[in-house]
Amino acid sequence: MKRMPRQLIQTALVVSLATPVTVLAGPLPDVQHSAQGIAYLSGGIGDDEASAIRAAAGDYNVRLLMTGKQGQYLANATVQVLDAKGKPVVDAVADGPYFYMKLKPGRYQLVVTLDERPQQRMLQVGKQGSRNLHLTW
Repeated sequence: MKRMPRQLIQTALVVSLATPVTVLAGPLPDVQHSAQGIAYLSGGIGDDEASAIRAAAGDYNVRLLMTGKQGQYLANATVQVLDAKGKPVVDAVADGPYFYMKLKPGRYQLVVTLDERPQQRMLQVGKQGSRNLHLTW
């Protein structure tokens, strides 16, 4: 049996230690942008994707989680965010139970609709901090 060269083992160790945690957590869905340029991340179907999205949570200041009354994860909800003047800044469909956004500071109206059952919330987004909202149907 051949022995693996020491340099190859050291290189493999360095590469493995330099691998980002999000890669280890699983594939992260592509970051999307609304027509108004608001970045959002949506998904969470499967344990690997859910772990990857949760690992990226710190990059987003508004984080939605959508579940059923028994705690089951939900997908395909329509997410609309309106600015203070009533203009839409986000209009998208959630690809999974997690929907994260980077909203500019301001006041917004959030309307999330699943199976023709809307839920509305007012959002005040500050320059610092974040908002976590758990929506249940």
